[in-house]
Amino acid sequence: MSFDIHVDVPVVPPTDARPWITLVTQGAGARVMNAPDGLDPEEWGRAEYLICLPPDWGSFEKAYMGDFSETAYWPIRLLKTLARLPINEDGWLGWGHTVDNGQPFADDTELCESLLLGPYSFDEGSAFCALPDGGRVAFYQVVPLYREEGDYAVAHNADALINCLSDVVEDCVDIHRPNCCKEPESA
Repeated sequence: MSFDIHVDVPVVPPTDARPWITLVTQGAGARVMNAPDGLDPEEWGRAEYLICLPPDWGSFEKAYMGDFSETAYWPIRLLKTLARLPINEDGWLGWGHTVDNGQPFADDTELCESLLLGPYSFDEGSAFCALPDGGRVAFYQVVPLYREEGDYAVAHNADALINCLSDVVEDCVDIHRPNCCKEPESA
């Protein structure tokens, strides 16, 4: 049941050109976010969020029927949470923002935060969709983070974190990828 906006999360199956599953919100951009001063709400006030998953992630048909484990469902929950966050906080989500989930997304991973980037796994020109009224909807790709990576982004900035992530983040989510900001354990 939706009390604010209706958000669907369509599943885009893998293709030869994009050999991963793409989940993308549909409905988050229906409401204009409270864009910060200096940003035109017609250009930056609407957004949709996407995440790319390995082709063997799971059966989303089961998820929509309620028969799906949290270890496979969490990306859908994450996208729906991000879609509603600007409404709940009367705020704005955009490029470089990090969002803390407060706990790992599922039992099989320590990933627990998100970073929003432009849709880097897609062709140039996929960052925005023009609307008939002259406005546009931005698309942000969600990159799951470890706690230390989120802390690093807060302490430095998104660009500094992106430099650290460049060697460990691929086109789609890897729940066991290396943590680029974790201190090595001492012997």
